[in-house]
Formats: sequence, structure tokens, C-alpha cells
Amino acid sequence: MRRPALPQLPPRWQNHPAVRAIRSRPLLGSITLVAVLIVVARQSLLTTAELFPGGAAIGEALFGLSMAMLAAWIFNLIVVDTPRMRAEQLILAKEQPRLRGAASDALTVVRELNRAAGGVPLPEPLSDPLTQEQVQAICSAVKVAQVAPNMVQFFPDGTRRPATWPEYLQDGTQRAARRHQQLETAFVFLPLDLVVVLRDLAAHPYSGQIGILNTAPASNPDLGFLSTILYSYLQQCHTLETYLKEKVDPLLDP
Repeated sequence: MRRPALPQLPPRWQNHPAVRAIRSRPLLGSITLVAVLIVVARQSLLTTAELFPGGAAIGEALFGLSMAMLAAWIFNLIVVDTPRMRAEQLILAKEQPRLRGAASDALTVVRELNRAAGGVPLPEPLSDPLTQEQVQAICSAVKVAQVAPNMVQFFPDGTRRPATWPEYLQDGTQRAARRHQQLETAFVFLPLDLVVVLRDLAAHPYSGQIGILNTAPASNPDLGFLSTILYSYLQQCHTLETYLKEKVDPLLDP
């Protein structure tokens, strides 16, 4: 026999800063609920005779502690938690373009590689996640010395030439590093689990591998050797994308 589903708050109220603040501390909420029950029980037993010696004194002490707990909880909710949740929501809205850029970084690279390889254009959005075999096939079809798209390398003497794929990939990792530095200034206002995901993404060895590719000539004629680490980076970006869809987008919906 299935248990009846608990009633849900309307989406507008579920995302209210005060409601989110209450849900963010379930243990504190449980203790507060116990305090409410003690206050209600004390009020309902005011006209009841003392059941055992000292019972009234114990009841008064619990009542005083419960009232102090409720006052502290309400003060914390109004003065600390609700403004913090509201600030978090505003920062998430402001940083959403950077967060989206970080989440789509690896997929953007794969799309450009696939275009250079002459493959069938990847759908937008992807209906199914790419497999490692698909990433391997795409990377193997692109030559290291092949001209990269939409990028020109400039030199101090004023000359310029189309960038190669190693140069294009390094430029992308440098832009990702700058984006992460900009996001770091907002970490104090962001949810802790989101900060963990962002730090894991910034620490991924993909950028280091691209740096090595530009300092040491590659012995491979194509970019197939990058497929494993690029696929791993793609998975890490997908983790961020999933977080944004499940936990950030509902907060920013009007």
C-alpha cells in the first residue's frame, strides 16, 4: 500500500528565502518544533493539577528554555538566514552567465572539434551524453597542426596567422581560469556544495595537459591522445550543469 504524498508548497513559496532558510537547517528546525510542542503543552496544562512533586517547576523551566529557543530561532531567521538566502539568490542571478560558461566549456570544445572533423553537427541541447568512444573518434579526426576556428595568433612584429588547435585549446583554458578567478570573489555568498563543484572543476588536470601540449611538441599527428582527459573534463562540466539545472534554475525562475 502506497503512503499518501505529503502536501507540497507552491513553487513560488518553496523558493522563498525564508522557506529555504528553514529547510537548510533541518536539525535546528526539529529542535524548534520540539520547543513549540513544549510551549503548547504547557499552555494546555495550566489548569491541570501537578502530577508529581516538582512537576510544575520542571514545566516552567522547560517553558522558559523553549521560549528562549523560539525567540533565538525567529531572530536568527529574520536577521541572519533570510538575508543570507536572499543575497545568495541575487549573487547566483548575477553570476549565472559565468556559471553557464563554466558548465559548457568542455562541450564547446567538443563541438568545435567535431565541426573541424567534418562530423554530423551535435544537437543543441544534447539528447544523450556523449560517450568516451564518440569523443575519441572526434579527437582522432582532428590534426594537431590543423587550423583552429575563429582565432588568429598575433605576434610582436605585427604579423599574424591562424591559430593551431593547441593554441586554441590553451586560449580556452586561460579564459576558463580567468572566469574561475572572477567566480572566486563570490564564493562566500554561494552554496557550499556549489563551491565544491567549482573548485573540483578548476582543479581538473585538463588545463595542465593543454599547457604541456603547447610547451612540448606532440608526437601524435592528431588529437586522439587528448580524448581521455577531455572526456573526463566533459563529465566534470556535466556535474556542474546538472547542479545548475536541479538547484539553481528553480531559484531563478520568476
